[in-house]
This record gives sequence, structure tokens and C-alpha cells, in this order.
Amino acid sequence: MSDLPVTLTARNATLADAISILKDQQAHKLDVVAPATQITAKTGRILVHGTEAEITEDGVIPADGVYGPTDIFDEGLSAKLKIPRDYLRRCRNEAIDMYDLNVNGWLHGHDDHGGPYGRNGDPRKFLLRLFRGNDGGPGVARSFLSNSYKVTMDHLDMLTAVLGGIQLAGVETEIHTADLSERRLHVRINCPGITAERPELLKGYRSPFTEGSTIRRALRWEGGSGRTDAHGFIAEDDRPIIGMFFDFDNSETGGGKYALVPGVEILACLNGLVVSKYAFGKIHLGARLEDGIVDVSLDTVRKAAALVQAETRDAVSSWLNPAFLGSMADYLEEKAGVPVKDAKQVVETVSKQLSFSEDEQEAVFEHFLAGGQRTAGGLMQAVSSVAQTIDDPDEAFRVERLAVQAMDLAVVASS
Repeated sequence: MSDLPVTLTARNATLADAISILKDQQAHKLDVVAPATQITAKTGRILVHGTEAEITEDGVIPADGVYGPTDIFDEGLSAKLKIPRDYLRRCRNEAIDMYDLNVNGWLHGHDDHGGPYGRNGDPRKFLLRLFRGNDGGPGVARSFLSNSYKVTMDHLDMLTAVLGGIQLAGVETEIHTADLSERRLHVRINCPGITAERPELLKGYRSPFTEGSTIRRALRWEGGSGRTDAHGFIAEDDRPIIGMFFDFDNSETGGGKYALVPGVEILACLNGLVVSKYAFGKIHLGARLEDGIVDVSLDTVRKAAALVQAETRDAVSSWLNPAFLGSMADYLEEKAGVPVKDAKQVVETVSKQLSFSEDEQEAVFEHFLAGGQRTAGGLMQAVSSVAQTIDDPDEAFRVERLAVQAMDLAVVASS
């Protein structure tokens, strides 16, 4: 989509850059609940019409307009209108008139045709999450959701609340990096000072990113060989030292719940091993929203923020200590040392089970060999380091979250 009014994605951004993007997005945000009859597809774009404008201190803000749909918006149309996703994607790419015909047919039905549900028009109301365009230009249709989706707090509100909770916990942390996509915000928060030596977990492992290697990290990665991380250690160091981090993840477009998840960082290569069994999260569901522009009161946001702050404070306070880091390392060590005898076959088997593409499978095998650790833990490390090389933030997120599962599957495949 060209001429976007806001930046939609960022990879390996600093906290300052991420907040700047989120503030700009916040200024363009518009949430509208509309019946199906007020939503129309025209030449592949989405027209919203017949909704009431919002009167604010800055003047009258109209909701009616033209919005270019993202892939996530089309996913929402597919799910809610039961139009097969691959078919709808093909219509968008090859026959835009068929895209309009299908979307409008299921939204509006046909006035002169009775019959089963859908042909008479969809009776439901939907939440459209939008970005307004600049100077009357086209905006962005971000997501097409149920009108019971909770819109109390978005990325910037949630991030501010989480950072507030960390401050309340009174522990030292440092933002490592932030990724933003159309689907989610993902922020990694390192915990300087909480480290441990785990020679068994890292026995025989070496970073695939060492100087002279052809393997490179994703875009915007600052540094490379000799990069100092938040723990004060030098990346590509071969000492068997681990550190601790936790991730904050949030979706504004129906991509899942907000979550806090702890993990183990391998300081030799900055691999992140997310231990999902300790995750804390909540789904964005709430009461049904009324028609028109959704305007959440400041009081409601403050109350929700206070809850998120308290939940973050409690989680962080219980996680950020050497004993918890040790328990996560123990959990990983239970299976990490299992030998992998037929590496190519095991990588192929695990990759198929995790739905990796052929390119991802080849990359995992390359990193596994480069890492030198011929164990199930070495495969876990390989999956995590491959994630660092992926430019797309959603793909990187998906691959990294499968690292520990890859180790579990490797144990089975090697038995």
C-alpha cells in the first residue's frame, strides 16, 4: 500500500523510535462500529459511509472515508464473512472486481432475492480499526473485528503501563529492542545483573554470528561482532553465560492477547529462549460496543492502566531474581543435552512438524552446523538464531517462539 499516513512496521527499533511511531499512530487512530450496510468495497478499497462524526476539542472528526485494507483486514473479512482466505487473496491480486462482488454480496445481500442467511445481507455490526488519512486522503483499514473486541488500551497505553509496572517493581531493566508489525507490538526487556554460568547448557556451542561468518542478522541490528549487550557482556564471547529477559507482546488488530513472557538469553549470540509455560496474558474481549465512533474515556484508560501496572509489577517481581533464572535454565537443560545423531533427518522432521518453509529449514540446518552443538539444545539454539536473521517482525516472532518446542521435538526424533 503506497502513501500510507503512518508507519506500520519496524524491526529492531529503539524504545524512542517505537514510541515516536506509536504516538503518530495514536494521532491517526479511528475506531468505528458500523452495520454491514455502511461498509462497502470499491475497487479493492473499503468505504465507510453513513456514520456520525465525532465532535472533539480539535473540531469535527468524520469517520466516513476511503481506507486501504491491510492483509489483516482481509483476514477479518474472510473469517467473519466465511469467504475462503486464499480465494479472497486471489481476487485481490487477480480480479479486483470479484473482490468487491464477494465482499459486498455477503455484507449487503441482494434486495430482490430472498433466501438463506447472507443473501438478505448480514445483520451484524462490526468494529473497524482504522487510521485516518492525511489531508482528506485515503486511510488504512487495519482490522475487521467483532463489536465485542476490547479497545480500552492500545499499544502506547499498554507499553506505558508495563513500563510503569516495571518501575513499581523497583528492579533494573533495559529495553533491548522493539518490533512493530500490523499484527503486534513486541518489546524485549533485558535484566542486567541477573546472569549465571551454565556450562552444561552451552557445552560445545559457538555463536553463528562470529567474525568471518557469512551469517548476518536482520535489518537495523546495531553492531555485530563485539556488540555489548544490556548485561555488559560482549556478544560473540564464548563464555557459557546466560542472562534473563522478558517479552511484552500486544495486539491491536485481533492477533491475540497481551502477554508478558520470561526467557533465557544466551550471551554468546543473544539468542532468546522464550519459556512460554511461565507466560502471563489476557485476551482483548469486552462488552458489545455501541454504533459510531468508539471514544474511550480517560478514566477508563487510567483504571485499566492501573491494573496492567499491578499485574506487571507482580510478574516482574517474582521473575527477576537469580533463582528464577536458574529454574528456567534447569527446565531447558532437562532435554538440551540429548544427542542428535542424524542431523539432516532430524532438522527435516522437526521443520515439517513446525511448518517451516524450505528456506527456513535450510537456514536452521546451517545454523545448527555453525553452532557446533550436536544436541537437541543445539537445534533450539539454531531456531532462535535464525529468528535474528529474519527481517519480517511477525515471521521472526513466530520462529523464535518455536525454539524450545523444536528442542522437544528433536528429542523425540532422536530417540
